[in-house]
Amino acid sequence: MVFSCLKNCSIIFVSLSLFLLINTNESFQGNENDLVNEICPKTRNPTFCYQNIGRLRNESLPELCKAALVPAQLLAELAADQARELLIQGRFPALNDKFKSCIGSYRQTNLDLFAVMGALNAGKYQSLPAEASAAFAESGACDKQFQPPSSEPAQVKKGTKDLLDGCSVVLVISQLLAGR
Repeated sequence: MVFSCLKNCSIIFVSLSLFLLINTNESFQGNENDLVNEICPKTRNPTFCYQNIGRLRNESLPELCKAALVPAQLLAELAADQARELLIQGRFPALNDKFKSCIGSYRQTNLDLFAVMGALNAGKYQSLPAEASAAFAESGACDKQFQPPSSEPAQVKKGTKDLLDGCSVVLVISQLLAGR
């Protein structure tokens, strides 16, 4: 009982933190030489990007990458928790194997994001795109489990979408870092 409460409390905390981070209403207009304005239009979801790193206009590319990694890692954990919760609830018994596969994909995405952080901290910028590409590819693997796509529960679909958006920001920054 205590474990269930702690788990639910942690899910609520992570969800609330991400909600506040993603829904921050700030003005993100900057000058044309701004790194954020170079990065965000190249991502899968520019609005998501501006909401996550838009306030960090004076940061270096490595700092922007670190800042983008934190929400992406949280989104991977949240997506895994949501899929695990559906598995535990047992409302979709025919989808249990798919939920397990999604949980594995989300965990692997998180490991790939940790590898990006490790390469970043070691200054191995040339390896960043490969690591970030692996995270991006793995983050979308869950959607491929559901055919037709209408069989995918909404919370899993949203978790995957948000994670792909987060990994996209990391990927674009990684590519820029490798090119400099």
